[in-house]
Amino acid sequence: MSEGYNYTGKRYIALVRASDTTEGTTSTQAQLAMLHEKAASLKMTQAGEVVLDGVTGSMPGKRHDMTDLITRKHTHKDFDVLVVQRLDRLTRGGSGHGFWFEHELQRAGIHLYIVGDDIPEGPYAGLIKAAKYDAAREQAFSISQRSTQGYQLALEEGRVTTSSHTPYACWRLYMAADNKPLHIIRDLRDGRQQKLDAETHTVIDSYGQVGGGSKGHYRKQKHEKVLLMPGDESEISVIRTIFDLHFHQGWGGKRIADHLNRQGIGSPCGKQWSQRQVEVLYNNEVYTGRSVANRTSAGIYHQRNHATPKPTNLDPAIHATAKTIPVKLRPADEWFVTEQPLLKDLLGDEQLRALAIEGQDRHWQHLANPDRPKLSKSKHRTSDYLLSGILHAKQDGGPLVGVLCGSVAKKVRYYRHRRGRTGYQKGSVFNKVIHAETVEKAVIDAVKETLLDGDNLRERLAAMIQAQSVPAAAADVDELNRQRERLKKRTELIVSTLDEETLADAQAELEKLRAERRWLDEQIAAATATTAMPKLDAETLAKEMEEKTKIFSEALPTMAKHLLREWLAAVVSNVIVDMETKAIQIHVQLPKHMLESAFPTENAMRLVTTSASPTSYETHRQSVVMLGIADCRYVKRSNAVCFDCRRRRAA
Repeated sequence: MSEGYNYTGKRYIALVRASDTTEGTTSTQAQLAMLHEKAASLKMTQAGEVVLDGVTGSMPGKRHDMTDLITRKHTHKDFDVLVVQRLDRLTRGGSGHGFWFEHELQRAGIHLYIVGDDIPEGPYAGLIKAAKYDAAREQAFSISQRSTQGYQLALEEGRVTTSSHTPYACWRLYMAADNKPLHIIRDLRDGRQQKLDAETHTVIDSYGQVGGGSKGHYRKQKHEKVLLMPGDESEISVIRTIFDLHFHQGWGGKRIADHLNRQGIGSPCGKQWSQRQVEVLYNNEVYTGRSVANRTSAGIYHQRNHATPKPTNLDPAIHATAKTIPVKLRPADEWFVTEQPLLKDLLGDEQLRALAIEGQDRHWQHLANPDRPKLSKSKHRTSDYLLSGILHAKQDGGPLVGVLCGSVAKKVRYYRHRRGRTGYQKGSVFNKVIHAETVEKAVIDAVKETLLDGDNLRERLAAMIQAQSVPAAAADVDELNRQRERLKKRTELIVSTLDEETLADAQAELEKLRAERRWLDEQIAAATATTAMPKLDAETLAKEMEEKTKIFSEALPTMAKHLLREWLAAVVSNVIVDMETKAIQIHVQLPKHMLESAFPTENAMRLVTTSASPTSYETHRQSVVMLGIADCRYVKRSNAVCFDCRRRRAA
């Protein structure tokens, strides 16, 4: 309490805050009771309350309540004192944020009264406050470290699932330490939960309330283990429909959502389906019997990691100004993948499951690649022309495009050169067309034969491993770290010396520093990854490639057009057509996504890239592992046409 300040008759606002609302509002209610009692003993008059339930004190940029109070003082002038229980209820953003707010309160003529902290008046009051503000931030840091460490251990021991919310069409099965089923928790999607008998599925108890979020939900006991299991049959049927339409028929999220809405099928919350809801479901590995944690991070201080939590090294400018922490996709080697054995048969079709696993892996590998190309904007992803973008003319390298020819009742698919239409000349070789079904069959047969040639595959992998086994030149990591540290200090200086108004004017400079820091982080990560590759077994890798190819070969007859196009684009680098003789040359390569999934992430990066500069952290270019070339002669018979192919190994 400030000595000499007369509180009698002063109007006050009580500010209370609690970051965790799992158990309701008991924390903030207890704080209010204490503040009102103390204010009454000082004969102050209540002017209002600011109750912050579920608001973290560690995010200064999210604390709009502070600026709202100062604005209220300027506009309404209806209070004189701000009463808070302790300094850590005011902020956990450190002394910089705490002193900034105290300064703004003084400028506005607001007296700050801290009830629970015994801070003496005098020249050393600021020193004691600084220690308390920073102690509050350190406590938040310590809580973050312990909670991420504990949650990671619980994940590894199977005491929690990777899904914070129960996925659609799933229930949670709780088991004892000896794996004996105890009970099931069913999420009703409206804030309520039901506890079911593990065998009969009859309702034993209920938790929560409609619209109450997670308040009052079942609390898992420390000794219990958790697995996901198939849920309501009606929801499982919806999941199977979504996966079939996407991975078999090639439908996108928008088209599937419209289909479900026309059928009158409600979304997980009983409303209309959206494109995003559908996409999240068919990209979720849970429905193929796997679950993934630690894929993204939005932590302030730490990320979950085995044994030791990983510091986030959050940009100070983001920490000081952001209302939410940007979600970052973590490297694939940091993901925690675990099996969900009870969900492996949820789709009811092993071939569909294999297609879904391949498609999901490809989707997430694409997102995890920082150098990924932009997603295709093609409006013809389900086009019947499988070789679009792959088929090129030998004469000028121009692409061949699909065209329909014939009568209205019997259209036939062909490929033709663009110049056959736009630059038509009588007698030109570019006027010729290639029968689409015949050339597509020749390409698919050549690809299957090449990929299933185990001897050639082993030879190519062995040569590739040998060529890439020499460690790349090391970059000056120490110098990069020094540059990063200088940049960090410069950012911290800007943030600590500017108030909230002038900080907004410096956003352009902060964004520039942020971009430079991201670039340095990328260089450091790339430079520290330049280690020699361990010895790898070409025989084992070749067998794995053959098994994956066999799965695709069996799925070809029912594979969706867009998936078949993506597969061909991955394994065929080029198909060259001689427009004069119609002979084709097919160049087959090892699919990059197969190679990446067979190696640990860092090794895969080394194998599929080669350095384009003396230091490995500079720009890389992709190297292609060629497997073979098929030379196909065009053969015209009395009643049909075909290609007679002869395969040869690539040089």
